[in-house]
Order: sequence, then structure tokens, then C-alpha cells
Amino acid sequence: MKKFTALSAALFAVCLWTGPSLALDNAQVPKTVLPDPSPGTEPATVVLPQVLAIKPVYSVVSQEQTAREDNLSINNSTQSVAVYPGNIIRFTISNPMAFLNTRPADNSKVVLYVNGVEMKGIVSDWMSQITRLQINAGQLPALGNTADIFIALRRNDSTRNAWQFFYSNTGHFYDNFANLNASIGWQGMSELQKVPGTPRVTIIYYRIWVFVCWMLLFVIVLGLFVYICVFTDTLKDGGRGGAYSLSLSQLMFWTTLVIGAFIYTLVLTDIVTTFNTSILLLLGVSAGTTGLAYVIDSNFAKNNPGAPQKQHATFLKDILTDGNGYSVQRIQAFAWNLVLGMYFIIYTVDNKSMPEFSSTILFLAGISSASYLGAKGPENTNAARPVAAAGSPVTPSPAPADQASA
Repeated sequence: MKKFTALSAALFAVCLWTGPSLALDNAQVPKTVLPDPSPGTEPATVVLPQVLAIKPVYSVVSQEQTAREDNLSINNSTQSVAVYPGNIIRFTISNPMAFLNTRPADNSKVVLYVNGVEMKGIVSDWMSQITRLQINAGQLPALGNTADIFIALRRNDSTRNAWQFFYSNTGHFYDNFANLNASIGWQGMSELQKVPGTPRVTIIYYRIWVFVCWMLLFVIVLGLFVYICVFTDTLKDGGRGGAYSLSLSQLMFWTTLVIGAFIYTLVLTDIVTTFNTSILLLLGVSAGTTGLAYVIDSNFAKNNPGAPQKQHATFLKDILTDGNGYSVQRIQAFAWNLVLGMYFIIYTVDNKSMPEFSSTILFLAGISSASYLGAKGPENTNAARPVAAAGSPVTPSPAPADQASA
């Protein structure tokens, strides 16, 4: 019993000695106390701006009914709105203040987005006069829950690339419209999402009857050119009975193509400045080739007054042959102009604008014309040289009587 009492006393003494240190260690350990969540509170959510509605603004009242009829004839539904070049599209957005706060810079503008692609040049001046300092200072006009942003579909030199994008989104090359998924956003950023049910935009480039009238005019002009080429001596060397000239035919070919392309693009795009430097240079190459060929032929005729002229056979044979037969230089010039002409027509029809030829292509066209001109002198000499029948020698012409007596 005495031993048990002594052991209990010793154990109690050890507990008294270690107890304060354990309490101190427990006090030094920090404890994380989580507050009880307040009932009914939820984390704040950011409401992103969206496009709520898209509605066109027509230049005249009667255009609204016409656009409605055109839209039904094209889409057979009301899930799209029809607009014409020059019209204004009104985009109604939600939370305009949040949209304004996402502007990347003070000089940024709201731009039209089509199929997710930024249409540079087709912009709006919405809040363009407001700076970031004014926004931070609260010096803003009253912005409600929604705002209307107007985008004008202008066609000019600054928006040409955007309109070429529209034209390339037609279903067929002969379609006069493009059905597009349109939205808006800041320049250099992304487009705003649209609420379900927001209509698409159908841009109608021209009315069919206007296009038909202009094409009839072009057919008349083309028929006039054909009459001039076939029934007159415009494309022939040396007047009636002479052979067709390759240089004159080349100049007429490109003149006809450029006039037709100008009428076509003017009707569709309403932009008169569809010419570019490469087209003018190409016409200059054709005109220069014609002028130099005329100078070469005139000098030869002056120095050889009794030389016979090349006789007319058929159109292709006339322009592809010289005095002795088919000429490589002529075939090269003919083939090169034909390939460029086909490319010119296809590009103009698909893109509703004239192509811009690179300097390399223009240089190749110049080389082709230079090779043709370089062969003009030998061609005239060969054409003037008498050709003997097969198997018989060439008999020189007898000298005049006065030279024989001398």
C-alpha cells in the first residue's frame, strides 16, 4: 500500500512539471477559424454585354417594303434582315457600361464583325469622344441597361477589302446577295455574342433588273467592237485585204475586257475607282506594243516601197504566222495574253473587282511583247522575200532594159 501511494505521488509530480509546457506549446499553434456562411449571400457575377437585336435603318420609307419582299424571296423566312449598300444597321446591346470598359484604347472604334472576321473601315463613332480619364472620373452621359450602336455600310476605297469579303461569301458567282452572321466589337478584339433568335444579315448588292440593263448595254458595246473588228480594217495591216495584226488585236482585246470589267464592277460595287496601277500598266504595255509595231512596219514600208504585204488567210493564222510560217514569238504572246485574259475575267466575276497584277507578271508581259517586237524586222524581210515553189530554184527578177544596156 505504501508503494502504491509513493508511485501515485511521483506520477502526479511529473504531470505538474510537464503540464505548463504542453499548454504553452498548444497555445503557440495558430488555429484557422472559418466564419459561418451567411444565409442567402451568393458570389457576385459579371454580366457580359450581348447583342440583343439587329435592325436595319433604310434611307427611304419605300425601301423597307422592298427589302422585306427581297428577303422573303431570298431566304423564304424572317430569320434574316435584308439591307442594301449605304444602309445603316442598328445593333442593340445589353450592359453598355461593361462594353465601354473593355475598350482597348481611347481611339478605338466599334467595328462590324462578319462570321467572326473584323471588317476594317466599317465602323461606328459610338463613345469615340469619351476618354479613359472621363470614364474613371464618372463624366459620362447616362447609360441605361441597353444602348443602340449604328453601323453604316459605306462603299469606298477604305472599305474595299471588307466588301470583297462580302462578295466572296456569295453562294454562286451570279448571286446578288450574301447571307452573313453579323455582330459588333472593338477594333482588334473579338465580337460580342448574340442572344438566341437574333437575325442574320443579308446584304443585297444590286437589283436584278438593274444588272440586266447594264449587261444589255455591255452586250451592245461588245457587239459594236465585234462589228469593228470583223467588218472594218481596224485590226488589219495595210488596209482592206491585209492580214490581221497581232498587236492591234491585243490592244482591242484588253480594251474590251477592261471596259466590260469597269461596267460590271461599277454596277455591283458602286465604286468608280476600281482601276489600279497594274491595269493601267497592262494597257500601257499593249498600247506601247502596238505603237512600236506600227513604227517598225512604217519604217520597213518606207525603205522597201515595192515589198509585198502579208496576205489575209484566217484570223488565227494571221496573228500566229510570219512570212515563213508559225512564229514562236507570236504564239507566246498570244498564249500569254489569253491566259491573263481568262484569269482577269474569272477574278473580276468572283471578287467583283479588277485584279491587281504583280510586278513579276507585268514584267513577263513586257518580255513577251519585247520578243514579238524583236521579231518584227525579220518577219517583214521574210514576208517581202519571194518564195519559190517546192523543188524549183528561185529565179531572180530580170534587170530593167536601161540597166542591162549599161
